[in-house]
Amino acid sequence: MHSIALDSQTYSYLINAWVPDGPEESDPLRAEKLALVHTYFYYPQTFNIPPSVMEECRQIRDAAIRSAHEDSVLVAELVRYNHSRLNRLAKHYEQFHSGERNRVDCQIVAEAESCDCDVLLTFDSVLTNRLSGKTESIQLWAPSEFWADLSIPHGAKPHLIPHSTNPLATKTWWMW
Repeated sequence: MHSIALDSQTYSYLINAWVPDGPEESDPLRAEKLALVHTYFYYPQTFNIPPSVMEECRQIRDAAIRSAHEDSVLVAELVRYNHSRLNRLAKHYEQFHSGERNRVDCQIVAEAESCDCDVLLTFDSVLTNRLSGKTESIQLWAPSEFWADLSIPHGAKPHLIPHSTNPLATKTWWMW
């Protein structure tokens, strides 16, 4: 069973997809957002958020959007990590994914890996390409790739269902 972490963009897309009518048909990232939502409901593990992702969320200027990120009950924040391993991994990844903005990406991968997550879901294909084969134990996957790899059959019973007070309780778009 994989322990899954989300990067900042993936976390935002999960929150954006979490609306009563789901992602719009015209959304070019609809398949990725649906894969995130399907994974949330059908995979029996909570999504984990690295501390650097939460720090990025606290810096969102729009108060409503920031609150949605900070108050989400869809995820658990990672807090137990090995600091020496974290620093070593981050420095190692920066060799392959350098630059100021990319330093945060490397930190997020290192945080997730040092907390023993097996998978980091990301939309960042550059990050994935640069670190492919260079991580110690974590795999970097797009949400749709991870969802497809799970091979959950259509019509399977979800691991979680929306509470009766949740607007999704009367919707079916989130079902596989």
